[in-house]
Amino acid sequence: MTGEATGPSGRAGAAPPPFSPLIVAFACNWCAYAGADLAGISRMQYPPTVRMVRLMCSGRVHPSFVLRALELGADGVLVSGCHPGDCHYTFGNKSAELEVASAQRLAAAAGLSPDRVRLQWVSASEGALFARTVAELSRRLVEIGPSPLRVERELGACLDVGGAADEGAAGGAEAGGAVPAAPGARLEEAFAATHAYRCIECGKCTGICPVTAHLPSFIPRRLVVKGLYGMEGELAADPDMWACLTCGLCKEACRVDVDLPEFFRRVRGIARDGGGTEVPTHGGLVHTFERLCSQPALAPRINAWAEAPGLRFDPASDTAFVAGAAAVLPDIVNDVPYDAAAVPRAAVRALNALGVQPRLVEGERPSGHDLFYSGDDAAFARLARLNADTLRATRARRAVFACPETMHAYRDLYPRVLGEALGVECVHLVQPLAEAVRAGRVVFRPPSGEPATVAYHDSCRMGRSLGLYDEPRLVLEAAGARLVEMADNRAYAVCCGVGAWQRCDPTSRQIRLGRLAEAQRAGASILISPCSRCTLHFQCQACHDGTGTVNSGETKIMDLAVYVADRIAHQKVG
Repeated sequence: MTGEATGPSGRAGAAPPPFSPLIVAFACNWCAYAGADLAGISRMQYPPTVRMVRLMCSGRVHPSFVLRALELGADGVLVSGCHPGDCHYTFGNKSAELEVASAQRLAAAAGLSPDRVRLQWVSASEGALFARTVAELSRRLVEIGPSPLRVERELGACLDVGGAADEGAAGGAEAGGAVPAAPGARLEEAFAATHAYRCIECGKCTGICPVTAHLPSFIPRRLVVKGLYGMEGELAADPDMWACLTCGLCKEACRVDVDLPEFFRRVRGIARDGGGTEVPTHGGLVHTFERLCSQPALAPRINAWAEAPGLRFDPASDTAFVAGAAAVLPDIVNDVPYDAAAVPRAAVRALNALGVQPRLVEGERPSGHDLFYSGDDAAFARLARLNADTLRATRARRAVFACPETMHAYRDLYPRVLGEALGVECVHLVQPLAEAVRAGRVVFRPPSGEPATVAYHDSCRMGRSLGLYDEPRLVLEAAGARLVEMADNRAYAVCCGVGAWQRCDPTSRQIRLGRLAEAQRAGASILISPCSRCTLHFQCQACHDGTGTVNSGETKIMDLAVYVADRIAHQKVG
């Protein structure tokens, strides 16, 4: 399966017109690039449309490089380095092998053929092999056809991997392709919409901000004052503006109705349009993947998890299940052993246990939550329109979500961006579970031995955005958990420290370590999170910083949906 359903002409079965595939080749300095050089010196023939990017080691390649090249119109990507065992940096090529495999899976999930990405080991003496590899990849790309994202522009523009050359093709910063207003006018709109002009005196936001506690240079009021003095250029260029987690904790402390997360989000949009963005964590891979999936020319496939045996779906059900993009997380952070696809699988198992066989939303794309909070309004608007239309086409009355970020996007953000109601009731999985618990319609298996001591992590979107605090606790206790509360809980809970995948730095690490320490101090043997991203970030912290909290007998980190689904026995009848 290639992931691209039709030929390059757009008509199924049509003969592809001749074209010269554009190939971006990432080659290591010591072997592959030298092999390419030998091919040139020896006048070996291969397609001339390959563009070389020399790296010191193939281990430098990241999936974000590959997806960004594809996003900008490359028909294919070649990654080439030293043969296994010959790497000049010991095991860099083994790392490249892992990263390219992730890039192929992400390309397929975004709706592009994984055959557009190839890995080939080439030594410095193998000029013929390099020429043959480029020729073979070129022939395969001719068979597949031009990239659906290819546009009529100079080849050099396609290779501007550090720029924003794709924004023009997207239709402008707004959903209708309108030209954005001047930065000064947009800053005035940001102040008016968020009441940020009131934020000049009390300092409650600074006192409660988890970022400021570890990054003293981040002072929300100082950034607001820059805007009040008309210093929109300095404000948009200030790197601290990207430090905000958009977690909303400051809104809980504010007494004058200031929406600082929305203010910073709007300023990020101004910075983005002026070319002043900073590269997000993981090389911007999450944002690149979401932008790829926002292209109408592609047909993403992010629901492969639903092929697992035992899950029951009904294409005529009036309840739709919206999974979000949790299943691709293992390829975003591919060095942490975490099965994020277990979350949607567990959610469907739980619904089946309640007697609900939902319909799967075919053609679902990532929600775009991270694009929205990073100020990429154009790509988010495209995803909002595509996802809203896809969900409405199911004619479902209700949509059930397992991911709070995805539900927040559909329920709260899509109507705001599209200017129209979604028309479908949005509920989180814990809501029908809580209803069943209250009505005595569900039976949980009794715990084997002593009940587990569980600390529940109120994620930003689950708590402050969706307002769901009691339901998850009710369901967990019904499932046999002995709940203990962490020091910071409910509306004042601290988040996982990686808002919209914008930064993963010492500040965010200290926030996560603090949260894990809270769970340990509360005496919890299990830390339960309703958000697969929070779970992944906590797992990653424990794995990389050696806190000894993952499955070590101290504190196990689990997803809410997985914990509950594993304990449901059956639904009561009658």
